[in-house]
Amino acid sequence: MRWKIENVVFEPGGYGHAAPGSSYDVGSVISKRIFNRKPPVFIGYQFVGIQGLCGKMSSSKGNVISLSEFLKIYEPSLIKWLYLKRTPDQSFNLAFDTNVYRHYDEFDNEINEWRKKKLSSPRKFAIVNAFLDIRRESFRNPLPFRQAVSFGQIVQWQTGKIKKIFRRVKFNYDERSIVSRLKKAHIWLEEYNPQNLIKIRTEINKSYVSKMSSSAIENVRKFRKAISKASSIEEIEEAMYKIPKDPSLSSSENKIRQRNFFKDIYNLLISSDSGPRLSTFIWALGKRRVSRLLNI
Repeated sequence: MRWKIENVVFEPGGYGHAAPGSSYDVGSVISKRIFNRKPPVFIGYQFVGIQGLCGKMSSSKGNVISLSEFLKIYEPSLIKWLYLKRTPDQSFNLAFDTNVYRHYDEFDNEINEWRKKKLSSPRKFAIVNAFLDIRRESFRNPLPFRQAVSFGQIVQWQTGKIKKIFRRVKFNYDERSIVSRLKKAHIWLEEYNPQNLIKIRTEINKSYVSKMSSSAIENVRKFRKAISKASSIEEIEEAMYKIPKDPSLSSSENKIRQRNFFKDIYNLLISSDSGPRLSTFIWALGKRRVSRLLNI
């Protein structure tokens, strides 16, 4: 009846409404036979999921996240791009978990490809129309969201401090992106992913040290000495790979030794088997603080 009274000629709907025997299928028959009217053109669309929270968005189930909540962790242009790059019959997820890293990385890569004039027409349409003015609004060399999360914790989310660190390590990130993403990374981590908080130790991890081999302890001591003399991230990184390496072993065997060494350092610093990029992380923490925790 509403199709006839409101003169509806086009009506999109979820894919479930287009299945055989569903609302559109049955409604079309009623429209023709009872109301003597052609049913509207129907376009089915897939669903947008909410990854890391509570499944697909559904108004009927009350499972709806407001745009204001998405904007706490997503830049407006990124949200528009995620929709524009897909057709209605493609489903996708808006992530509140660590997949948000992938969304930001892919988005930044598309902007970079656009600047290089390497985008195909559909991809170009999506990235250009995600902005009111892409040349003015998009970031050049934006701060990766993953780094905003890890470095933000080190500096207690102070924009001034993180800018100083990036200048020291010669990371020339767009300052607007630092301001924007540091705030969003802070909210993403503390409101939605507190389990990913990096807790820098305040004292030596004696329980972990008690399980280490004598050779592993010796490598940490060598690394601590190398850090005290290092004047750049590159020198720290060189020591990281060189110290656990054994020239008599194969490349694959040495990679295992290096991974185990990194695991030891992470556990001594943050009680975890992995963490932010180690050389940059150590440089950002400061040699004095790291040296104290590696003094085993």
